[in-house]
Amino acid sequence: MNHIQPLPALELALQPTTRMEQNKALLLETLKAAGAVHATVSYSGGGDEGSAESVEARGVDGTPIDLSGSVSQFVEHSHYADGRWQSAVAEEERPLDDALLDFAMEAVDAHHGGWENNDGGAGEVIFDCTSGSVRLEHRDYYTESIYTETTL
Repeated sequence: MNHIQPLPALELALQPTTRMEQNKALLLETLKAAGAVHATVSYSGGGDEGSAESVEARGVDGTPIDLSGSVSQFVEHSHYADGRWQSAVAEEERPLDDALLDFAMEAVDAHHGGWENNDGGAGEVIFDCTSGSVRLEHRDYYTESIYTETTL
């Protein structure tokens, strides 16, 4: 039973941050109901490729929490028609692990767009069910060089 009030599809399509806030609340509520105190999505990449690597949730005593359930999410669908891109948001029931991965990667792309390019990066998206927050911990990788010139 979700206590989050759905917003009209048109309003959600115009406000991605509202859609993300709704999804965050639904994910945290579902994780907490499953007995999780936190969940972590890890990701990494480089050389123009990157993706989520793992998702896990833990209970108060550190035991793994089963993520095979489902959660309601507001999902944006885009398509090209009549010479322009069109999008709409629909509320859909999704597998919990997939919803966590998708939320995490959307957040990473929103705050660190292009993170997978060149030397890449890595990080974790941590869902804290106790505080009701989601934290993004990100590392950018880069190549450093030191230039010296010596006349002999």
